[in-house]
Amino acid sequence: KSYLLVNGTSGGILAAVMASVPKGKKLIMARNCHKSVFNALSLAGAEPVYAYPEFVSEYGISGAVMPDEIERLLAENPDAEAVILPSPNYYGICSDIAAIADTVHRAGKVLIVDQAHGAHLKFFSDYCGGTLSFPKSAEEQGADITINSVHKTLGSFTQSAVMNVNSDKTDLYL
Repeated sequence: KSYLLVNGTSGGILAAVMASVPKGKKLIMARNCHKSVFNALSLAGAEPVYAYPEFVSEYGISGAVMPDEIERLLAENPDAEAVILPSPNYYGICSDIAAIADTVHRAGKVLIVDQAHGAHLKFFSDYCGGTLSFPKSAEEQGADITINSVHKTLGSFTQSAVMNVNSDKTDLYL
């Protein structure tokens, strides 16, 4: 299911976290998540567990969140309900969502991807016939919920976004 959002990806992040993480439970989150994830934690009454992305020292920026970091945190926090991370991050670096999704799903958890800066990725898979070397979208790589800021990488009015629910792991009617 896809839901049109008029308040940007932030509204989708609030909805995804609150639908996936019950009060008092844990959310594994990339330390470089958008501030709306911190707001969602507060509203949900959830506890953060930080996943640290790799550091790209050549440029002094945050890189990808590695699958082994998520696997370690899931093993240390079996009571965590979901994982959220930005991909692409704010520097355009994508994490290996397919490997992370596999790890998260083996643990029986929900994977939420803030794909605010990657709404265009699905179009490259659909219309370029694999001739371009772009990462696949989080939807194609197994994310349970993906939130896209259409206004950032496609043409639309400011703050328009879409939340795509790609599995039945989350009760959308809580």
